[in-house]
Amino acid sequence: VNVTTDFGPSDILSIQNTQITMTGETNDILLKAQVTTDSNDDASMPATHYIRIGQPKIYSTGNHVFLVGDSSAVITENIIIKDSDTAPIINPDKNIIIEIPSAITLEWDSAIESNPSTISISSNISSTNLNNLSYDVSNDKKYLTVNISEDLTAGDSLIFSNVFLIVGNTINENSTYKLQLHVNDKKSASDDEDDYSLIITKPSLVFTEENKAIVNDPQLTLSGLEFRENQTYSTVRKDQNIIINLPAEPSDLSWDCQNINFTVTGDNILFTPSCNGSTEKSITLTPTSNFPPGYNIKFNNLLLNIPSTQVPDGDLTYTLRNYQSPISLNSEEDGVSKSFWVASPKTYSESRQSFYLENGTQTVTRIKPIYFIEDDTNPVFGSLATEIWISFPENIAKWNVNNDLMSLNSQTLPYINPVVDFSLDSSTVKISFTQTVSAGDTLVVSGLSIIAKETSSSITEKLQYSLNQGSTINNIDNEIFYIGDIEFTSSDNIIVYKNEFGIHEVSAEIKIIDNSTSSMLDSVQIYLPTEIPIFWSDSL
Repeated sequence: VNVTTDFGPSDILSIQNTQITMTGETNDILLKAQVTTDSNDDASMPATHYIRIGQPKIYSTGNHVFLVGDSSAVITENIIIKDSDTAPIINPDKNIIIEIPSAITLEWDSAIESNPSTISISSNISSTNLNNLSYDVSNDKKYLTVNISEDLTAGDSLIFSNVFLIVGNTINENSTYKLQLHVNDKKSASDDEDDYSLIITKPSLVFTEENKAIVNDPQLTLSGLEFRENQTYSTVRKDQNIIINLPAEPSDLSWDCQNINFTVTGDNILFTPSCNGSTEKSITLTPTSNFPPGYNIKFNNLLLNIPSTQVPDGDLTYTLRNYQSPISLNSEEDGVSKSFWVASPKTYSESRQSFYLENGTQTVTRIKPIYFIEDDTNPVFGSLATEIWISFPENIAKWNVNNDLMSLNSQTLPYINPVVDFSLDSSTVKISFTQTVSAGDTLVVSGLSIIAKETSSSITEKLQYSLNQGSTINNIDNEIFYIGDIEFTSSDNIIVYKNEFGIHEVSAEIKIIDNSTSSMLDSVQIYLPTEIPIFWSDSL
């Protein structure tokens, strides 16, 4: 400083806005002043007014890998703030600020402010009371301020875990996004940057095959189900359960995983499965270590209990964290249009299938028309279901095997073979499709006949339909199937002489007796022969 005028007794020289170039860490340097020409210092700063140049560090124990869309996630690695071993500079005047880059959809959870005890913190600082730490989250939730109560000393470090963040819905695998550390306001740029990255991604639960079924089918072995760890980053953490769930509805859609086994990468099973029941809704895999990137699990012998109602387009959901409300992710398809589905085609009679024995004698009679209505979403006629088998609810009738030709209308004929087959005991008729049917189409078959043998034991029985060649009954008719036994006699011949016009009294006693085991008789109609020009009198 070139002085051009002598100083007076109380003059003060104030030097401001000067800058120093920092080339390395320096501990407690004092500025000194020389005002004489000798080499001695004429004045020195007080010992409490020093210049200290330090380099605090922020580092993590690994990449922070978050699950996309996780609304309340916990950091997967510890965050460590370490002050300089040479020149500690972290102090309560400036505190500690940890910044999340603005370009990544990741935020500090503001609930940290009101509940600071949720953050787990440890340190090697014997003199610091960690219970006095408090936290502030900026309005944009990108800055977390750690309020400390005293200076840190050389080599001190704070270790943070169980810190909550809010994860957005955008996947980020850009490794350049890292936590930034600020410990003073001398510059806007950060004072240090983490070596590890902030990653938002997920693994995949995929179907490589489409699984198809019809309501009330037998158990289906689920094919092509794989769990695939992310190819670059590990998302599955040790002891953090993978729970794979079926849809809540229908309630009778469930797993049978008693015999489940797995094919895994390198034959190295890194989890313990939990699913031993025959009617389970979820499968739990408990990792025994973090899954390495690219780790793959194929599920074998996993059986699906088929429900009684339609599943147009089924998906699985899965979670990967143990906390109360973990993000639920959906399964995906790889090379197929759907994961699994359950069709519900309709099969039913046009009206009640009601027949009678004549005085206990077997009778042959035609059944009412039957409707086949294809599933409205996943057609199965002619593909998954090549035949429809119709059987009786009990051994009271058999199909008339001498009548194997059905009556088909013009809409039905292109799709169904008009000639049917029968089971060896004639209890089942087998109707076959000749080609596939479009979703929602209606087909009508008629002309089949039965031989009624015995009376029904109840009035609630219905025809049964199997679309899997008799393995199970897929559908039950909407209408009653009933066989009764009626006795119809008269005590004498009823004779009317030609040309004796007028009303004639029937002197013979007409007797109608219902001999059915379970009666459904509520009215009777008596018909006169159409070949004879006589009619019932209106005066009856």
